[in-house]
Amino acid sequence: MKNVEKLMSNRLRMISDAVRKCSYVHDIGTDHAYVPIDLIQKRICDKAFACDVKKGPLLIADKNIEKYKLQGMIVTRLGDGLAAVLEEPDCIIIAGMGGILISQLINNHIDIAKRAGQLVVQAMNHEEIVRESLLNQGFSIEFEKLIGEGHKIYNMMSYKYAGKENDYFAYEYYTSRYLVEEKDMLLKPYLKGKLKRLHDIAKGQHLTDSVDEKLLSIKEKMEEIYHES
Repeated sequence: MKNVEKLMSNRLRMISDAVRKCSYVHDIGTDHAYVPIDLIQKRICDKAFACDVKKGPLLIADKNIEKYKLQGMIVTRLGDGLAAVLEEPDCIIIAGMGGILISQLINNHIDIAKRAGQLVVQAMNHEEIVRESLLNQGFSIEFEKLIGEGHKIYNMMSYKYAGKENDYFAYEYYTSRYLVEEKDMLLKPYLKGKLKRLHDIAKGQHLTDSVDEKLLSIKEKMEEIYHES
């Protein structure tokens, strides 16, 4: 049987490549079950659970699982966010959603997230909200990665609960301390997109005379890092 990796986008490959060898993987908001299939094919995990809150994606996932003859090794499960994680969490993937929704889904079942051996997060936007929320609750960032796909740059973060006190500055929720320290090759274009959004927000605030000084301070620090990268 052919390898599913050939059908996967750069974004999905990045997510799959982030997963460490483990027993169980729970893919929350599964995308055609490509990531679980890839992980099983590469023997990264022994069993995978492709989870979604809607039946439609699970029907597609079931067809793909059958196509690659992985019934029994990958189980589809209907459930809302981390509520679908019924086994002891080994690795939890939550990807392809906005950062606000991801934070809400994790916070709704924070006890499950804290028990996970690895929490792989790929937010389509508002990564700063995910970073702030998880770091404030004692998680540590193990590593991050950026990857380009077309005109977009996607971010992936790997977390683990460590009961650690958050020592990040506010601007680092936007810039990512890890990406800056590692001098990621895509850091500059990544920051450029974030700066444009903050510039638009600040411009709108000036028009309504409701300037957020904290936001301006974050923007200034980001501009400094952008020019140094």
